[in-house]
Amino acid sequence: MSISVKRRTNSNGVVQMEVAAPPPPSTAPSSASFFQTSLQIIDRLSCIPGFDYYLDPEYLTAVADTDIPTIDPVTTLWCIFRIGNALCELVNIGRPQNPVPINADNSLASLNLCKKSVFHFLVACKNDFGIRSEDVFAISELYQQDTNGFVKVLKTVSLVLDYLEREGLVDTSNPRPHRFSDLSGSSAPMDNRAKVVRELLETERSYIRDLEMLQNYHREVQRDGRLSPDNMLYLFANLNELVDFQRKFLIGVEANAIHSPEEQHFGDLFLQMEESFAVYEPFCANYERASKIVEEQVAILMRYSHIMEPQRQLLSFLIKPIQRICKYPLLLQELIKSSDKEMANYAETQEGLASIKRVADRVNETRRNVENQMIVKDLEKRIKGWHEHAAQSFGELLLHDKFVMSSNEVEKELMVYLFENIMICCKEAASKKNKKKSSTSLQLKGRIFISSITGVVNYSRNGIYALKVLWRDAQMGNFSLRCRNDEQLRMWYTTLERLINEPAEPLVEERRPSAETLQTQRQPTPAVNNARLRSAPGGLSGEQLPNIYTNGRVAASADRPVMAHGGGPANGAGQRYPVAGRTPGSASVPLRPGGGYVSAADQIKIKVNYMDDVYVISVPNNVSYRELLSKLEKKIRICGGEIPNGAEALKIQYFDEDGDRVTIKNDEDVQTSFESRDSANAHAVLNFFVS
Repeated sequence: MSISVKRRTNSNGVVQMEVAAPPPPSTAPSSASFFQTSLQIIDRLSCIPGFDYYLDPEYLTAVADTDIPTIDPVTTLWCIFRIGNALCELVNIGRPQNPVPINADNSLASLNLCKKSVFHFLVACKNDFGIRSEDVFAISELYQQDTNGFVKVLKTVSLVLDYLEREGLVDTSNPRPHRFSDLSGSSAPMDNRAKVVRELLETERSYIRDLEMLQNYHREVQRDGRLSPDNMLYLFANLNELVDFQRKFLIGVEANAIHSPEEQHFGDLFLQMEESFAVYEPFCANYERASKIVEEQVAILMRYSHIMEPQRQLLSFLIKPIQRICKYPLLLQELIKSSDKEMANYAETQEGLASIKRVADRVNETRRNVENQMIVKDLEKRIKGWHEHAAQSFGELLLHDKFVMSSNEVEKELMVYLFENIMICCKEAASKKNKKKSSTSLQLKGRIFISSITGVVNYSRNGIYALKVLWRDAQMGNFSLRCRNDEQLRMWYTTLERLINEPAEPLVEERRPSAETLQTQRQPTPAVNNARLRSAPGGLSGEQLPNIYTNGRVAASADRPVMAHGGGPANGAGQRYPVAGRTPGSASVPLRPGGGYVSAADQIKIKVNYMDDVYVISVPNNVSYRELLSKLEKKIRICGGEIPNGAEALKIQYFDEDGDRVTIKNDEDVQTSFESRDSANAHAVLNFFVS
């Protein structure tokens, strides 16, 4: 086995190691960074006569069979200690009467010989140097590719040096010059760029100390065993892996910070470690769930309030990785702003900025995916009548927010959930006093399939941000969503635009025997179920259909991420944008049950007034009374309404030409009601009052 080192000519000092689940550290966070602690130990070791032999790059290259970064003290010590001979030298200084043989054949190509030497050192630590067992590292902690274990290695070696100094066997008061002696930094006056570098370095050190404090808290809670394994996983996620990665990243930051601006390669550092930044995704995505665990388990967590108060301190520490990943782009932007454009590394820094922005976008996407999955599960519990929908065919939840929705000059505040295949609108049901908002029921007020949406327009004007969504069924229609700000508008605009223009795969249509309408396939996007707008106070609505089909936009998956922020049109007051959508000819056309197409002229548009809501449906002009009842029942139920005694108990009435209220009881009454419409207007809407 050999130490895995990221090679580079400009000496970033990046240690590339496989991220593995590490054992929690047993030491409190140090005020010195990993890099600084390694430098301090090298300073002390350099005081030992002959020890400079082990610090020689030629020796390290020979025994490690790789190029050791000349600017990285951490990797240097890691390699030296893994060989084992340097540790045996310390044993022989402290125990000259019984020396350990130094094996000149030790190298990382012969690990068993190296581990034998390390074993002699560990035995001497306990038996001769009086170091407690809990402060002595295990052999596996030295040879695993993880900084959490190496932190303990450094502590053990430091305790051995303390012993040798107390016994007067080593004098470390005057460190000898060594090849890392110039890495303590410069005291020269700082310009703006140097101040940005200093901020990056110091905040990175502080951030790691905070992570180590959280790691120690994790260890104490785990040791007590009062939280379930699931809660521990949700609360701390992959914290140990995150700390391990962050230490390695800091090594690169410190190794660059000591160079002159022309020789610093921060951009390349971010580029090299872009993939490793993926360690942030599970931790950050888990924050909302972790917050709920803290709230639910606060009684248990208060037992550890002497370490960290749960509801304030713990939550503030859990959110730090999210804050940090958002801070990196800002720091690199400041670094670019304060750098000379003629510098050779200027373009590289710009590439590094683009890299960390990609990282931040992926973290945000993962967070949204996880949070949206939780929201969908919550919706299944809260929406009345959810069982009537095939939720698995909705696709991935992409966006959700509260809007003022306007349709036919009627405004209503609704929660809107945009899935890959459908948009649904809900209203919070009246809740009891003191009942948590998250547990209140939701009434499904309407839904429209993405396949029925033909376009979306930025309809902002006079400082009001609004989107107009265009849809087509038997007739054209639209509704508007009033947005809070430009960011919300752009996010919904770009997502809807993508869904509209994204081709769907051919679907397999499942039909019920009682299906009232079928759909023709559109090219290239196959037709799915019709959806219509609810036009009056009820807001959006849609016809209940035999099935909610599954098309090419299937449920959420790793290769279909939620859209990140950005993109889309820039907004301005009164500014309009071209409609992003399908051509009118692509809209689906319902078929008559017996075969032949039903034109818009053959459809009767009915406004249904039921209880406090108003719905809009379209029916064939030859619809029977039974079919009308069935369609009304489906409409009411799909929109969250209740029919206590079933469809047979529904009473349908309308006002005739004389203003009299007439009850519909049979097929002839249905046709009479249709004839009562304004004969001069073929598209006149007929009002039904249902009770």
